[in-house]
Amino acid sequence: MSGKIIAVWGGSNSGKTTFAVNLACALSTRDRLVGLVSSNLTCGDLQIFFGQSIPPQKGLFQALNEDNPNIGEKFTEYGEIKNLFFLSAPTHYTGLLCDAVTLREAERMMNAASLVFDNRNPYNLRK
Repeated sequence: MSGKIIAVWGGSNSGKTTFAVNLACALSTRDRLVGLVSSNLTCGDLQIFFGQSIPPQKGLFQALNEDNPNIGEKFTEYGEIKNLFFLSAPTHYTGLLCDAVTLREAERMMNAASLVFDNRNPYNLRK
């Protein structure tokens, strides 16, 4: 697998999401297939940056909670830049969608996503 996972972390209001979005955009314009995953379970910052809405039946909670999800279908395509997809909490958070996330659930989701976003993988995320 030639895919890479890049994690961005820092203090509150340090610019983590802004940096991650800019990095994802830059990589995708260089013909890299990019899947950007938000770790914020209470507020979907990514859809704000991309100006899109995430319905409750799609997104981060479904990707974490389904036993065997087709992870590619959970990502939202950013239409203005090809090769850029993001996975975030639904736009309208209810507080009842996800009580806790285990390390096993997060690891399973990231492993599945890394296969989908491996640039050598012929799987097409677009329908």
